[in-house]
Amino acid sequence: RLEWLRHRIEAALGGGDVWREFVAMNHDVLQRMRQDHLLRYVLAAAGPALGTGQLARRMAEALGPLSARVLAAVKATGRVRADVTADDSAVLMSGVAAALAGRQDFTEASWHRAADLVLAACGSYPPDLGGEAG
Repeated sequence: RLEWLRHRIEAALGGGDVWREFVAMNHDVLQRMRQDHLLRYVLAAAGPALGTGQLARRMAEALGPLSARVLAAVKATGRVRADVTADDSAVLMSGVAAALAGRQDFTEASWHRAADLVLAACGSYPPDLGGEAG
């Protein structure tokens, strides 16, 4: 799971349009979470409340610098609020994933909608999500 996330973040950093890559990455991560429910716990474990755990340390080491780079790059576009952190994004994604799983809603469209909601929560106003319509 960590390797997949690392590769996905690296791909977002290597793309041409950082905003489009960020949008696609968020959609890809939530779609992956739709199929791999443990991934939402991997993201949630990276938060400060669990900062001393082994999983949190591995997450921070493997993904922290990459997450910070992609977030800084997308913030520079003006499309993400300056106060948004990587922890914010992880909490939002884990939360919508837990809510959808709890409702037993595993439709692709619902998870794309959830990704758009996460992007909107992090975005500057007016939002231009650039995601898939569902």
